[in-house]
Formats: sequence, structure tokens, C-alpha cells
Amino acid sequence: MLDSTIAVPTVPTAAPGTSNTQAASTAFVAAALLASYSISEPDSSTVVYTLPGGYKLMAFNRTVNNSSTVGTGVTTAITFPQAFPARVVAVFATKKNYVQAAVSCENQTLTGFDAVVTLITSISGGITATQAMFLAIGK
Repeated sequence: MLDSTIAVPTVPTAAPGTSNTQAASTAFVAAALLASYSISEPDSSTVVYTLPGGYKLMAFNRTVNNSSTVGTGVTTAITFPQAFPARVVAVFATKKNYVQAAVSCENQTLTGFDAVVTLITSISGGITATQAMFLAIGK
């Protein structure tokens, strides 16, 4: 049970960038966290998060080509929404449609990668493109 006679301690909110041993208010901590990352949406299908330590997280959609022949892979060169300055940690993919196709992310560079789509079962109508969503992490 909370004792209502005990006061909640308060501290002044320090100026942004303060780095010493004084107590930090929740307002100071919240402001510091918000200042440590940014979010941009360069277009309607892309979101770029800039995180502490220089890391970037990019989520984006692209159209990728696929073969109409089962078991045949087709490569589409994909450019990242923003180049990574130092390294790519990982790139992940999932499809928005046509579960009959598998997507892999290969030959990663600081500016992009190859999306390889392989048809695993037939798609009626000779569909030769699919929508894919990508998540790229790097620094």
C-alpha cells in the first residue's frame, strides 16, 4: 500500500547535453532519448530510422521480378533508400503477395543488394513481378 505521507522527490530538469552526476528528471531523460534518434519518410513506402550509435534501420517496399518457371531464380538489383556509411548488418525480406515465390537478399553492399526471387510453385496468369517488403540494418 502506498503511504500518502511520503512525498515524491523532484529535481530540476537539466539543460540538454548535461553530463554529470546530478539527478536526472524524467523530462531530461525523455528529451535525451528523443534527441538520440530520428525518423524520416522520404516516400510513402519507405521509413528510415536513425538510431543511437549511428545505426540506421530502413523499412521499404519494392517491386521485384520473378520467373514464370518453377525453380528458376530472377535477380533484381535493389538500391537502399539511403546508403550505409560503414557497414550493412543484415537485410530481410518478405513478400506482400504471391506466396508461391521466395525472396532472398544477396550480394549486399553499402548502397544496395540483389533480391533473388525463386518461384516455388506455379502462379496462374504468368505473373512475372511481386511486391516485397525489406528491412535493412546497418551503420
